Amino acid sequence: MQRPRLLPLAYLEMRRALAPTLLGTLFLLCLLLIYAAGGDSLTGLEPDPAILRGQARLFLWTVALMIVVPASIGRAAGSGAAQAHRDAPWLRSRATGPGATALATWTGQLLGAALLLAGICWAGEACAAKTGVEAPVSLLERPASVAAPRQLLPAGGQLSWTVPESAAGDQHHLRAALAASGDSDVNRARLTLEAHRANTLERPTAVTPTGDGEQLSGSERLLTETDTLIWTSPAGAGPLELTVFNAGPATLVIGGPAALGATEGLSHWRPVATDSDGPRTLILLWLLALAPALALAQGLGSRISPASATLLLLCLGLAAALASPPPGSPTAISWPGSGLREAMLTLGSGRSPAPPGPLALVGAVLWTIPGLVLVLGRRP
Repeated sequence: MQRPRLLPLAYLEMRRALAPTLLGTLFLLCLLLIYAAGGDSLTGLEPDPAILRGQARLFLWTVALMIVVPASIGRAAGSGAAQAHRDAPWLRSRATGPGATALATWTGQLLGAALLLAGICWAGEACAAKTGVEAPVSLLERPASVAAPRQLLPAGGQLSWTVPESAAGDQHHLRAALAASGDSDVNRARLTLEAHRANTLERPTAVTPTGDGEQLSGSERLLTETDTLIWTSPAGAGPLELTVFNAGPATLVIGGPAALGATEGLSHWRPVATDSDGPRTLILLWLLALAPALALAQGLGSRISPASATLLLLCLGLAAALASPPPGSPTAISWPGSGLREAMLTLGSGRSPAPPGPLALVGAVLWTIPGLVLVLGRRP
């Protein structure tokens, strides 16, 4: 009996996934978006270079993915239907078992998706370069965040959080807003931020606040609306204790009003020399989301119509993207792609999203296996 050759089958499926029509459409679209990028900004405004480059990347990624993702999932569903009836053109002359066929098909489709994402990444970098601004120092999101539930901070009070690990120069961001009040005379709060290494005897370091509020002194800021509190880690390493003092007269809502959709976590950012890490991380995140989606598309396509399987998976993927857990939520294996919306928004803000952790890989594997099992369980 002839042994199945997985690599040739995967290569053939990769070529089929990179259909000339899809490649031509994507190429022309990227050229058009690159040509249109870098237009003049609004008169009188000086946008942040990082945000300008991030928005250029985000626009191209969003438009290109609206073509690539449905096409890839639809192609995988069609392959599942072809395998179920053994009428795929490249399978007719090959003595292959269902397991080798399903695995090779999924591998080839994932490789094709990786090449398409790499092309989108290159086009996004071209759009960022077309803006005409130099790549600034960027912020790389750290995977871990500290839970900071929404709570009130009255005048004269203080709140503290302990960060397990923070290198010198790292930044910690937290949303804050004024509590609703009808008296305009008290709609302000004087804030003081401090950072202290928990394993040293040094006195707390007063942090120069940054954000949209009015700067009062080296360590004080006047908050008059929703803002982001930013602590910068002092020299040293190890645990870090962050403190905010509210001198009043207004009461603060730490975490921000729910209507603004502010997250409840104390986010952790690390300055990096370039902003090019974000697109590469986005490729990994999308591949971890597409891996189970392509496998499930194969499995569903072998049992229902490819169009129905594609529509079902696109709806489930959209629901998963909108149901992302907030920072600081309990660790759990989430739906594939549940953090893509936040990662895309982070890229658009000129920052780099956190790379996927071990749980993301485990979740992708656990959701990929059922799709391949669906194909194996289908009898033609």
